[in-house]
Amino acid sequence: MILSLTLFMLFVLCVFLIMFFISSYVALAFLIVLPIAIAYIIPEHAYAFINQPFGKLWGVDILNLHILLTVWCSLIALIIYSEFLAWYLSRSQSKT
Repeated sequence: MILSLTLFMLFVLCVFLIMFFISSYVALAFLIVLPIAIAYIIPEHAYAFINQPFGKLWGVDILNLHILLTVWCSLIALIIYSEFLAWYLSRSQSKT
C-alpha cells in the first residue's frame, strides 16, 4: 500500500509540475500516455499493480485501478477547468 501511494503521489506531482511549468496540454498527454506506455512495455507488472488491493471500504476491496481512475478524473477536471478559466479571463480582458 505504501508503494502504491508513493507511486500515485509521484504521478500526481509530475502532472502538476508539467501543468504549471510547461503546459496543461502536455500534462494531459502525460496523464494519458504514461500509464498506457507502461502497460504496453511491461504488461505483467502493470496488470499486477492495477489489480493489487489498495484497501477495504465497508468490506469492498478497493483496487489500484479504482485509485487510478479517481486520480485521472480529478486531474482531467482540473486541467479542463484551468483551460476554461484561462480562456474566459483572456476573453474578458480583451473586451475591456
